[in-house]
Amino acid sequence: YDWAYNFMTESQQGEVRSFIASITRGKTFLGLDQVPAFPGNTSNWIIIHMNLLPLVLSIEGEAGYDPLVYERCLEGMRKWVYVASGPDGAPFEGMNKSTYAPQWLLPLAKLVTPNLDEAAALAGHPVCEPEEMREAARAIHARFGCAVLVKGGHMKTTDAIDLFYDGKEEFLLSAPRVRRMSPPGTGCTYSAAITAFLAKGEPLVRAVELAKQHMVRAFAGAYRAGKQTFLG
Repeated sequence: YDWAYNFMTESQQGEVRSFIASITRGKTFLGLDQVPAFPGNTSNWIIIHMNLLPLVLSIEGEAGYDPLVYERCLEGMRKWVYVASGPDGAPFEGMNKSTYAPQWLLPLAKLVTPNLDEAAALAGHPVCEPEEMREAARAIHARFGCAVLVKGGHMKTTDAIDLFYDGKEEFLLSAPRVRRMSPPGTGCTYSAAITAFLAKGEPLVRAVELAKQHMVRAFAGAYRAGKQTFLG
């Protein structure tokens, strides 16, 4: 609409605005009511394109103006500015680059699943060895109060190891490392599997164990498509 605006007649402009108003009036999207870390912990693309869209369509005087939507969108933008700007004002993307998002988000989590770099950022020290995974898990738990699963897939060990700690239980999960294979989305798949087993009613510890087994099967069923390798 913005791009074509200057090429439209006033009648066409009015028709488009009216149509947009009819499909957006009173509507917002998931995330505006979340804690401040939610918009700050997502990408600039999401906050700019998904918050700004209903915001600019809620201009006072336009047919689609809705005061509630306008205020909620403004609040979402305020949260992003607060959370997603560092002390120097520079915008960023990604939880491990923020000094604010962990403060708001991680204390609400049941489990956090950082990789080695993320664990290092959250714990405040390098994580390159199995013992450092243990130290990082304990530091993250002490700081945020949630259970921790430090994923060691990128660590140079014979097996692919992960370390779980929830303040009471601590154990290492190990599986044979698959050589010469690094498919995308392994961390996301791992977290999603844990979530799925929790949704089925499994206790957290058991859900983590089952998710690790799921990842072993996923690697066993990996396949190539073009130049990429994907989990099975």
